[in-house]
Amino acid sequence: MGGFRRMLSVRKSLRWRLTIAFAVMAVLPILTMLYLLTVHVPAHSRDIYQLGTIFLSVIFLVVAGYLMIHQILEKISGLSRQARIMAGGEYDIKALLRTEDELRDIAESVNTMTRRMQDYVQELHEYGERTAMLDEKIRKAVFTLTNLIKAGEMISSGEKLENISDFIAASVCEEMEGGFAAIFQKDEAGRYRLESLSKEEEEPCQPRDLEDKLPGVEELLSLREYVLLDNHPQREYWQKDERRRMGYVNAIFFPIISSRGTAGILAAGRTGKDVVFNENHVEIMRIFGTQMTLAYRSAETKEKIHTLEMLDPVTGAYSPAYMRSRLEDEVARAVFYQRPCSVIVVNVDDVGGNLIGLGEHGKKQVLKDVVKFLEKFCPITGKVGVLGPMEFGIILPEINKRESMEICEAIKYSIEKKAFGPWSEGVLSAGIGLGENPIDGPSGDSILSIARKFADRARKKGVSAVISSE
Repeated sequence: MGGFRRMLSVRKSLRWRLTIAFAVMAVLPILTMLYLLTVHVPAHSRDIYQLGTIFLSVIFLVVAGYLMIHQILEKISGLSRQARIMAGGEYDIKALLRTEDELRDIAESVNTMTRRMQDYVQELHEYGERTAMLDEKIRKAVFTLTNLIKAGEMISSGEKLENISDFIAASVCEEMEGGFAAIFQKDEAGRYRLESLSKEEEEPCQPRDLEDKLPGVEELLSLREYVLLDNHPQREYWQKDERRRMGYVNAIFFPIISSRGTAGILAAGRTGKDVVFNENHVEIMRIFGTQMTLAYRSAETKEKIHTLEMLDPVTGAYSPAYMRSRLEDEVARAVFYQRPCSVIVVNVDDVGGNLIGLGEHGKKQVLKDVVKFLEKFCPITGKVGVLGPMEFGIILPEINKRESMEICEAIKYSIEKKAFGPWSEGVLSAGIGLGENPIDGPSGDSILSIARKFADRARKKGVSAVISSE
């Protein structure tokens, strides 16, 4: 815009100069006439014919000068009007040239400046579009992450499974940008029923009509991670037949897996002839399908807690069954969120078989004292429980092997200085083993098995020891 202001300033200066030149050219013929009369025409021969000829010559010069100056000023005036229009933001006009004259350089400069302005405006427009696209991607990623965190909080806080299902169905529908999202639960007879549904008002598909057709989808899901049915031209042979059987619905199906197998199906789709799902849609279904799997497993764990004895009757600590179930859930959650989870196994060695001569009451008191001793080293998020007759475990969510080793070392140095039951210090020692996900295994059972093996090897040394690797 500064270039146009400079050009307008030049135009004003030029116009003033031309106006002065016009005045000079208008006065010049009069001076010429006076010169001719006084020098070349004697006073005695100044007749009417000569005076008339001179007067007509003067008139001709004045008119010719006026026309020439007027033509130049008209071109400058037109160019200035175009400059004002361009200075106001309209860059699509072009300064016109009709003759080869002294204004060509100015017009060409204006045209060059106009083209540059158009290029700059186009670049700014494209940059704005790219920025808007990037902002939209960031917004979607933040929205997805927020929904995942919210779903995780609902699962961890023990929210009802129905509420979690409704939230995830609504989140998937919004993430898929319309259509419908549904969660179907499988009953004991193997039939599917609609548990949660979220869809746009104009979506004509009725997901409840899909209930009877989902057993066939389940068979396909036993062979692949997910089932995708849409209008993409490159299809596997089974997809056309399955899409026809499903009533030509465009949908993605992901399984919900419990400890007993397929517990349900997460589905999302959209009606239309040109619907094609991309990798982003598949990834959204994958992560929310995994969340539903965690929710189902968490609900199963709660049911197990109500059906089995949660606490060990002797020590009052968590029972072996609960510890194994809890560890499996914590490791599954750690795998999903790519976080660590460790388990410590403490194999207490009854030095010299002293427990045999204590009697029932004395044995219980020693075991209770061991549990209280171990609880002092367990963080708030951890769990201490019984794994066997003289075997105890500590589950440590969100704690890696290095941090767990510090706890193991503290237990090793403290247990031999502690008095348990009627004994003085130094009667008990401990073989301590450590396992961590994912270093020592992908599941709760695998890392517990490793930790137990390490603890048994440490106990055989005869003194308190820690083993965490081969």
